[in-house]
Amino acid sequence: QDIPDSNDANYHVDNGESLYCLEPSILDSTSSISKAVDACKDPVTGTPGGAMDDACMGVWKKTIDAVPSQNINTKPEAEKANLPYCYGATSMLMGGFEWESKTCIE
Repeated sequence: QDIPDSNDANYHVDNGESLYCLEPSILDSTSSISKAVDACKDPVTGTPGGAMDDACMGVWKKTIDAVPSQNINTKPEAEKANLPYCYGATSMLMGGFEWESKTCIE
């Protein structure tokens, strides 16, 4: 999944927002970020964003301490000079992926 508004990730974090992997229709119907995030957890491990559900998406919302969010790593360009790709893995449909980005979900 793409990180929404990834170029402004530092802005979101600095303004008290976190990136949540959630099910938007549950958020719309319940107004509960917690319930919407729970719908996108891996059913076996409980990992946030680990569900194989196409409806789940990344959304920036005000940080709620009790609700698990995605870990965001925004490395300055100087630190990334030797790292051309952001590396990660997902339990969804593939074993791993890589993409060029300044912002990575860890």
